[in-house]
Amino acid sequence: MSGDKHIDFPIAVTDQATSRILVMDPKAVDWNDESAVTWSWSPSDTAGFEELASAWGLPTDAKVRFNPLLGGQTMVVTDSYGLAAMIPYPAGDCKQWGANVGGNPHSAELLPDGNIAVAASTGGWVRVYAASQGPSAEAYAEYKFAGAHGVHWDSLRQVLWALGDDELVALRIEGAAAEPVILEVHRTTLSSRHGHDLQPVCGDADRLWVSTGVNVYQYVKFTDTFESEYTGNEWINRRAVKSVGNQPSGLVVSTVPRKGGLYEWTTDRVDLVLPESKRLRKGAAFYKARILNPFYEPRQPVNPAKWRIGASLYLNDWVNGRVDIAEWARAGIHCVELAWRNDSFNLFEPANESQCSGWIDEIRKRGMDVWTLHLPYGPMFDISVTDSDRSREVVERHIRLMQMAHGWDIRTVVLHPSWEPIADDERPSRLAACKQALAVLAHEADLLGIVIAVECLPRTCLGNTSGEMLELISADSRLRICCDVNHLLQEAPEQFIRKLGQRVVTVHMSDCDGVDERHWMPGFGIIRWNETIRALAEHGYSGPFLFEIRQPVVSELVTCWNRLMADYMEAYE
Repeated sequence: MSGDKHIDFPIAVTDQATSRILVMDPKAVDWNDESAVTWSWSPSDTAGFEELASAWGLPTDAKVRFNPLLGGQTMVVTDSYGLAAMIPYPAGDCKQWGANVGGNPHSAELLPDGNIAVAASTGGWVRVYAASQGPSAEAYAEYKFAGAHGVHWDSLRQVLWALGDDELVALRIEGAAAEPVILEVHRTTLSSRHGHDLQPVCGDADRLWVSTGVNVYQYVKFTDTFESEYTGNEWINRRAVKSVGNQPSGLVVSTVPRKGGLYEWTTDRVDLVLPESKRLRKGAAFYKARILNPFYEPRQPVNPAKWRIGASLYLNDWVNGRVDIAEWARAGIHCVELAWRNDSFNLFEPANESQCSGWIDEIRKRGMDVWTLHLPYGPMFDISVTDSDRSREVVERHIRLMQMAHGWDIRTVVLHPSWEPIADDERPSRLAACKQALAVLAHEADLLGIVIAVECLPRTCLGNTSGEMLELISADSRLRICCDVNHLLQEAPEQFIRKLGQRVVTVHMSDCDGVDERHWMPGFGIIRWNETIRALAEHGYSGPFLFEIRQPVVSELVTCWNRLMADYMEAYE
């Protein structure tokens, strides 16, 4: 269970005392303090669930998954009274899908095509609902499975694992999204009866947590065996475990019913192991505790030929008449990043904000996507300043811009971790200040449904190495990375990506001479493009190949991409 020791995810608990999903701060020690509750939800909070109110009251599961088709993170939930549902997380402001499926549903899983898998224990089935077809879609495929309690999507093997009373099965999901088909491809008998919980072992894609009526195992996929000897088994392996999982740090989170609880299957306590501690909440009736890790296993390698072509669009150039957005669309640009210098185009001025809104509408009318908003940089936007008053002002400026991004339905913002120069003796204090600001911004971004991609930077800026980038994003588990290959002056881009590729959600592509950033067209500098593209593909990068070239000729960007792909295919196909 090795992994980044610094980054742990929030913990969701299904509280049957309040009939709500509560999301708890993993760093909080006192769960009776209301500040430990960072988010909560029930269907009554969200329009669209009015007719499903009777299907909610005993929540049984909550998971968060990242799905680009749905625009970001989605929470899937189930309830013993019959509800299975999908909502955007953390916004929780609409019903992506929901139905009273009956059968005492115990677990759900989001599938890559936007459909949802549901396991029902009393019903004795696993179903795949065609949720991709609309918020009330009713079509489903069914697989009969006695005591179905858990489902988990395995992106590496492209199968849905399901846990029942006596068996663990792997299911292949075929057919069109509107008409799914379920095929059994593997079946194995449990080492003890009454399978209950099924979760990934974070940090080891070959293992699954499996709890039964009397034991907690780690199932090894390669050898098709259930192991009871693993780190911490003397505390973890016990009877009646309703939920079990581990954080990237190795911390194991589980729940077991306690006598005197509201129901015989609930507890007011979440148990932690490695290191051992407990989290109590007075009056609670927890059934499960779920680690909300949307990136629970390595991303699957992708074919880079399927990447979209993107480009950075400089708003100051548009102001000066140097941008013909129709030409960008005709040239074959699929998406853009909006960037600007705030000293010459102040987006805080209402007239400029309105003008930018009009430009965004025009971009989308041309069939292009606004992929990212590049937040401004410079002294006024330097989140590494150590003066607390200045830091607060900087953070507030960035929050205002993220609120604009939210209003424009832009889901990712790119953020520079510092301005420069930074002297060696002040670097530790600047790093600390930056991390403190990043933690605040990550929380605010999460409330807006936005992901912050922290950009690697050159020279003396913060984030000029993979090690320092890892230190920065350890400030909050929700932070991700923008890999600007032209900024990587101390290590090759492919080396950086192999270390941090699982956290890269967007890129800036241009070439340099290895001495300083240049923003040249790829192929005119020293970057090894075949190796860089391959590293991104191997780490499952699914965003666009986004050029960041100064005053580009857009037709040349598409020509460059075609040349890069031809070279790549010749080298590796």
